Amino acid sequence: QRFAVDSLADLDGASRLSWFNQGRKEERRATGDVTLARPEGRTRWLLGAYAERSTYVLDYTGVGLAPLPRGSAFAHHATETVAIAALYGRADYALLPGLHLNGGVRYNGENRDLTASSVFGALPRKTAGGSTSAADWLPQLRLQWQPAPDRSLALKWSRGYRSGGTSFAPFFGLARDYQPEYADETELAGRLALTPTLKLNAALFHAAIRDQQVPVAVPGGFPGIDNLLYNADTSRRS
Repeated sequence: QRFAVDSLADLDGASRLSWFNQGRKEERRATGDVTLARPEGRTRWLLGAYAERSTYVLDYTGVGLAPLPRGSAFAHHATETVAIAALYGRADYALLPGLHLNGGVRYNGENRDLTASSVFGALPRKTAGGSTSAADWLPQLRLQWQPAPDRSLALKWSRGYRSGGTSFAPFFGLARDYQPEYADETELAGRLALTPTLKLNAALFHAAIRDQQVPVAVPGGFPGIDNLLYNADTSRRS
């Protein structure tokens, strides 16, 4: 797979200054997925393996930011390579008619490498990068009661995951590794058809987040541009 987007933006949002940013984002991915399944019967299951090799490229050049009114020429380049290997499985067991217990687990391994460089005005080019790797078990368990096609009640627990990586602040040429973010989520959801054209859906959920990824502005940098990601010690979502 290959995907590319070109962009051109007016940085000051007006005609007074000739500030602009011209960028290109490119993504190249090679993936493979193999599965073995039993799709019928009281116990249904699936086993699989997944592999991915990806490259993400970000380039942008422009004029602006500082000093007023001319601005300064700038350029930025970043390349990230990602390798993912995973084994996964899931199963569904009919405890009683209309009552199912299903769950699954995924063992996910990732490696990410980032190289980045930037130049601003007459300042020397700055280069930085980083490499991260992680391996995690990601389980899920769900109990569902469906007495009729238009009525159901389900209780679900799962572990969510957001990949780690390396963040880069282009003006300073700073790079910082950050770790994966996890969320243990519990959800109670119900569905009921009140009439043939009116349906009611409701859900209650709770998420316990660990190592939440938080963007932090680098002091003295450009807001929204010079951010580094950190993992929070504690966090709460409500």
